[in-house]
Amino acid sequence: MPATRIRTRTAAGFARLIARGIRANFAPENQDDQMSRMAELFADMSMSRAADAEFSQSDAERRQANCDVHWLDAIADELEMLAT
Repeated sequence: MPATRIRTRTAAGFARLIARGIRANFAPENQDDQMSRMAELFADMSMSRAADAEFSQSDAERRQANCDVHWLDAIADELEMLAT
């Protein structure tokens, strides 16, 4: 298995991959703002999945949505830390 795939299996690894793309595609003065925007996007997706979990009819769907919430929150937190 490629090393990149192994490192991106964590929220921190995924956030670093996103940050790397931001650094490659945005001017240095805009990078922190863009990472903060991405962190906000992931936090918003987390809230949406939390609502999915709350209104889910299926236990399996509820568990998956709750797992997604934790994953998305962790990515948002990592991106926020990288932005500062």
